[in-house]
Amino acid sequence: MLARTGQVSAALLFAVEGIGVTVAPENAVPLHWSRHARRIGSGCFRELVVFSRDTPSHLAERYRDMLTSLELPLTAERDLPEGAVRLQDVSA
Repeated sequence: MLARTGQVSAALLFAVEGIGVTVAPENAVPLHWSRHARRIGSGCFRELVVFSRDTPSHLAERYRDMLTSLELPLTAERDLPEGAVRLQDVSA
């Protein structure tokens, strides 16, 4: 069974109640649940997306440019999995 949620607190509750495991930011785990948590090593990445139905706004373009110019999370693009950084224009 697979459960998906966009709420970190719900995902943590599922894991603590034994429904499964979750990956969550360390600062989202309440201190009294820390005995249930395990740190994972490098190699876990999260996709960030900029989306616009129309031509992206100036702010969206600046956000996209910022994301592609920084080495997040302090990892060089060459060290990320293949295809981790991609720009896609779906307006055509």
